[in-house]
Amino acid sequence: MKVLWSAKARRDLRAIFAHRSEFSEAAARALLVRLREAPQKLADFPDVGRVIPEFDNSFLRELIESDFRIMYERFPDRVEIFAVAHGRREFVSRESR
Repeated sequence: MKVLWSAKARRDLRAIFAHRSEFSEAAARALLVRLREAPQKLADFPDVGRVIPEFDNSFLRELIESDFRIMYERFPDRVEIFAVAHGRREFVSRESR
């Protein structure tokens, strides 16, 4: 199964990196690696993430990595990551992607 990143999710990663690199570029790079690598397991195990509580839809799931929510939608042939958000930040709806 393919794991794809939406344009919005890629923008989220860039924003996270920009913010964190203000404090430590090395730590920001390490976080970015973890955020990019965490979803790789979805290729083999697309249901490993929990259902996103705000939606109660079994196809909308999330992985938790560090303080971040990696939100994705499961399709029959692929997984699409649609947002990466800090756990404390107000949820970003799918319509804004």
